[in-house]
Order: sequence, then structure tokens, then C-alpha cells
Amino acid sequence: THSVDLDVYTLTQLTVLRDTNGQEYAALAWENPEGGGHHRSGVLRFPGVTSSGTKIAELPFFEVVIRGVGDVPERVLRWELVSQG
Repeated sequence: THSVDLDVYTLTQLTVLRDTNGQEYAALAWENPEGGGHHRSGVLRFPGVTSSGTKIAELPFFEVVIRGVGDVPERVLRWELVSQG
């Protein structure tokens, strides 16, 4: 976003990973944050497996959902994963 000061948000509290079945997992950590204002970067860490023990990397897709930043209730970023099998 280019209109919101992201410094006031705690991304680990606003961001979840959503698996193929709609199950959501809280972010574990926000590492190496850099920048300021609306130019932020860093690494959000999530669990590597679902509640049933399936590796996230083995799912057909997963989504990262960020809620409540600015006037947007929910932003969804989706990754389609390609089977390596």
C-alpha cells in the first residue's frame, strides 16, 4: 500500500496462512524488518505443516491473509504450488 504508515501495525497479529482446506495458522514471527512508512520488508514465519501433519509445501495452494491494514478488511495473496512428484 502507498497510502498507509505500516509502522503502526503488528503484522504477526494481522496475518495468517490459510491452507487448502481453509484452516488458518497464525504467524510465528516477523523477522528482519526493514524500511519504514509504507516501504516495509521482512520475513513472516509460519508453521511448516498443517494441523493434520501435511507439509504446507505439498499442498495444491496456500494463501497469506492480511487483515485490517488501512481501509481494506482483507488482502489475500495466493500461491499455487506445483507438484514435484
